[in-house]
Amino acid sequence: MKNIAVFDIDGTILKGNEVAIPAFSKIAKEMGLNLTEKEIKGMMGEKQSAIEKKLGISDPVLAKKVFERINALEIEFIYELKCVYEGLVDCINKLYDEGVIIAVASMATAAYINAVLEVTGLKDKVSFIRHDEEGKTKSHLLSEILKESGAERAVMVGDRKFDKKAAEDCGIPFVACLYGGAPDEVIDSKIVAKTGLDVYEKIKIALNLK
Repeated sequence: MKNIAVFDIDGTILKGNEVAIPAFSKIAKEMGLNLTEKEIKGMMGEKQSAIEKKLGISDPVLAKKVFERINALEIEFIYELKCVYEGLVDCINKLYDEGVIIAVASMATAAYINAVLEVTGLKDKVSFIRHDEEGKTKSHLLSEILKESGAERAVMVGDRKFDKKAAEDCGIPFVACLYGGAPDEVIDSKIVAKTGLDVYEKIKIALNLK
């Protein structure tokens, strides 16, 4: 039986706040905006169009420049800080060695995801990747992965309401990462991982591999 574990990136594998907050703060100041840490955290996992609205950007040319700059800064911080949650790399390596298909569904850009996978050494372990595409939600990305993989059993692993909804929409179990960016959004989930070290066992339970 084919099993697949689909991971979000920010707040699940990567400590996204540690790269997003300094990047967004720097760009916001250049734009004359004073964003709080809470406001920046609230943007994580959102579609680009939603973030543009919150930043008050209506010009598509300006939006493109701003997000290219933010993405470049975030990638720079990913390589510099290597801020990965403890236990996640070992978790994914163990699942891979046990024959579980590994996938990533994230609203981040392809370059951002690639940087995380390079820093963690997981690039060769991930079989399917879906990233931010205009008009697509996390549910769309997850659905595409499940169809393409042909897996009989699947689990979504993430820290935001978008991840939880995607799992619900696709009819698969969800492992809520309470150590991530928005624990209040997913704390009522049936399966929760309080730390990165808990994720492996929770995935095994979700896939009924215990």
